[in-house]
Amino acid sequence: MKIAHVAIATPNRCGLYETTHDLAHALRMQGVDARIVDPAPNKQFHPGPVDRGVPVEGVLWARQADVLVDHSGMDADGLSKLQKPIIYINHGRPWSSFIGEHDGGPPVLSYWLRKNDDPRYRQVVTFWPEHVPYLEGIWFSKPVTAIPAPCNLDFWKPGTTPYNFDGKGGDPNVIIADMWRDDIDPFTCLAAFLLFATDHPNAKLHLYGLPANRKGIDVYLSILKSRGQLGVAAGFSKGLRNAYQAGDLLISPHTIDTRTIREAMACGCQVVSGQDANPTDLRAFVAAMHTRLAYPKNTRFQAEQLFDSHQTATKFRSIAEKL
Repeated sequence: MKIAHVAIATPNRCGLYETTHDLAHALRMQGVDARIVDPAPNKQFHPGPVDRGVPVEGVLWARQADVLVDHSGMDADGLSKLQKPIIYINHGRPWSSFIGEHDGGPPVLSYWLRKNDDPRYRQVVTFWPEHVPYLEGIWFSKPVTAIPAPCNLDFWKPGTTPYNFDGKGGDPNVIIADMWRDDIDPFTCLAAFLLFATDHPNAKLHLYGLPANRKGIDVYLSILKSRGQLGVAAGFSKGLRNAYQAGDLLISPHTIDTRTIREAMACGCQVVSGQDANPTDLRAFVAAMHTRLAYPKNTRFQAEQLFDSHQTATKFRSIAEKL
């Protein structure tokens, strides 16, 4: 079986692409000819003909595929009229997609509604069961299925690293690595760390993925710096595996297992997220941080049970085979 995963190829720069790559790679390990088809190659970030074991093709290869998978849009020339069964994978959070369209960004919800009337679209897939009812509301003529969110556990794994947070390590080392999104951002985690750090004066907070606009965030950075509790404060970052391997605790406001949470857990880092405590209830969230450090979990084992990309590929392959 040949499967064309249509996604803009941006290695190490986009969670959507990395998840797509994880799925395609796992499918290839199971004997499926899965390839990434890049509808809009970017010379600056394009990986070339092969990215970590997965071929990256132009749109012409999609003609050979038995099934097309829409990850980031199928309106490009050479794809829009192909008469092939299509699986749509929704990577984003529905509320974020709504806010983006409402504020003049990409019309994602309108795209869903338009493709809902396209008979080539046979199945909608999400990685989070919580999103199924939202998607069913607009994709009302298509079945919507949730499959496990994947993570390449062969790459994201515990290990010894010389990384010491650029000489700014503390005890403990706490990490925030979420993107600052329109529907949810790490603001509450910044506030939680200040409260947490009153009991841990040697703690350091390391921030990755900070936006260019740091108004308001700078207030917290200034306070942390004055207390000697500010570690790394970086924008777009590569090499986060080293940070997760070296860190003691990652904190996140998200109630779903985002890419950041999956990768950190796979590396054995402790995690406190919106699944452990309401991130807007700072005292409860901080209590969860204390508890997790006092009674750490085997997060690597949890990741193996929850995020194994081979399990995701098996469930996805069964959907594709039916088509």
